[in-house]
Amino acid sequence: MFGEAIMTPFAIVERIGNPWVVALGSITFIVATMGINIVANFVSPAYDISNLYPEKIDFRWAGSSHRSCRLDGMSVDFRLKPAGHHHFVSIFGAALGPMFGIIVADYYLVKRQHVILEDLYTMSPNGSLYFAGGWNRAALIALAGCRLRFDRAVAVWRLRR
Repeated sequence: MFGEAIMTPFAIVERIGNPWVVALGSITFIVATMGINIVANFVSPAYDISNLYPEKIDFRWAGSSHRSCRLDGMSVDFRLKPAGHHHFVSIFGAALGPMFGIIVADYYLVKRQHVILEDLYTMSPNGSLYFAGGWNRAALIALAGCRLRFDRAVAVWRLRR
């Protein structure tokens, strides 16, 4: 359109030249960014927390507790250390990476890509997704193994610094 490859939507809006189109494009980017961040950083964690104990934890309480924990914990880190955001993302990734790996391994290796849909919505002890006390012990053992491996990698990294 402009004789070269443009990689960002902002560059496209910038080159249009019409102030009304630039304003509309800017508002669109702001609303889209806010919508994505609300879904990714509030709705999903609130549902995750409420699913831990659905009889006692509702969506509103889970969202409020997640928000207050995130604000309380991160505001101090951001004020005290300039690299606070980097540390948070690193720790968050180190925690979620192994969990994602366990979920993927369970789906592809253990369940062989076959999930009984009815069992996703039942609390019956006869269901294929029922675990003792609600916890998958094999997954917890795998997660603990990942934690030990992570701790060892951090120790080796600190020795090499």
